[in-house]
Amino acid sequence: KTAREAVLIAAKLLDQYGYNASGRNLNIVGPHEAWQLQMVRGKNYVARRVQENEVAIIANTFSIREVDMKDKKNFICSPTLISYASKRGWYDPKKDGKFDFAKAYAPERNHKSPGNTHRQWIMAKLLNKNFPITPEESTNGVMPVAVKADRKLSLRDIMAIFRSHYEGTSLDKSGFTRDKEYKITPHKTPSNICNYGTHRTTIIQQRSWLPPAVGTVTWRALDEPCISGFVPWYLGATRIPEEFRKAPESLYTTKRDLLDFHFKAPVETWDLDMETASGVFTHLGRMVDANYGSVIDYVKSQWQKFEDQAFALQPVVEKSALELYNKDKDLAHEYLNLYTASQAIKSLKTAKSMLKTIKDQLWRGYKKIRVAIKVDPAVFEKFVGKYITGDKEDFYILKKGNRLYIRTGRGNQYELFPESEKFYFLKIANVQVAFQENSEGKITKFILYVDSRKIEAEKETR
Repeated sequence: KTAREAVLIAAKLLDQYGYNASGRNLNIVGPHEAWQLQMVRGKNYVARRVQENEVAIIANTFSIREVDMKDKKNFICSPTLISYASKRGWYDPKKDGKFDFAKAYAPERNHKSPGNTHRQWIMAKLLNKNFPITPEESTNGVMPVAVKADRKLSLRDIMAIFRSHYEGTSLDKSGFTRDKEYKITPHKTPSNICNYGTHRTTIIQQRSWLPPAVGTVTWRALDEPCISGFVPWYLGATRIPEEFRKAPESLYTTKRDLLDFHFKAPVETWDLDMETASGVFTHLGRMVDANYGSVIDYVKSQWQKFEDQAFALQPVVEKSALELYNKDKDLAHEYLNLYTASQAIKSLKTAKSMLKTIKDQLWRGYKKIRVAIKVDPAVFEKFVGKYITGDKEDFYILKKGNRLYIRTGRGNQYELFPESEKFYFLKIANVQVAFQENSEGKITKFILYVDSRKIEAEKETR
């Protein structure tokens, strides 16, 4: 099967059933060709074959521009694509000239939004240093559907593009372009490719001379890619390590439960679960962002080592996998399972090691930023009770639902957020609470740290 055949299947489904959402971009790629399929609500769509030596660029808007419905080799379109746009007043052949899909069908607020066009622009500029359009011009709706790179691209080139924050351009707000150091985290710059909202970055590598199980590798980075490493996941791997598979929604099995979770997620959903890869990488991202300029070089160096080793191993792994595949496909899949899992777990260990180093060493001299993690609410039960200071200021530890609170004798109540099972903090002030237990595992007191002061409170026993 080819990418073109996949587009034709999608087109048939759209002709029959239509599309119900406001719009969608799909990239359909095979070893020999790539297509962009862009659809609107209803039964209109256009698919364009990416040309040789082109790089197609898509932000959160339609990107296909001029459409030639007679060119069946490079375009697959709904039969009413142009006539419907003309009927709705979105396209006038006499005034507009050649049909421009993005101009006709994309809302102008998306088509010309700097949030979209600036990301398209920086990617085009990184692909070809002679790209002629300026950032200001990009917001006039003139960005092309694709550009030709000025060099042969490597995986490292693509990874670097996904890690971009407009460094070296007028759009950089981090201070790096001016001072050669980050004054603030670059993720505060609006509309970066790499930004606060980046949860996953995916690069799919395909080689036509290898069977798909061996030749197709998905390089994935969790959280912001400049703070993360790209891990190779082989298509031939059929298992995923538990740490990378576990997610809050995996606890729900029915459609109704999943919808309830999606629209009314319990508040503890947003606690970082350090038993999952997602929680660890999110934690690392927040730690780095707190002191980005001071720690990013260290973080980059660690991920470069990780990726260098992955690139060095790739030809060796694939040679062995191919030899096994030609003899015993099941054995080849198991081999790729073991290797893929080893790389995933290695990335997790690398992230945890960096977290420890940043906390223990690189934060010296900086105000500590605390991040809540997820712990089992059952541990809260042993903390509940009255704590006596002997200074007329007693405290109460309360559990409400799956949350833990501290209440002062004056009635003020604050939620406690876990940094570990025994160490908690308040988000509204620089206050930490450390619980202590005896040899029998019973809580005997807590120590309240308020700035430079320390208050000890004994737990009342009955």
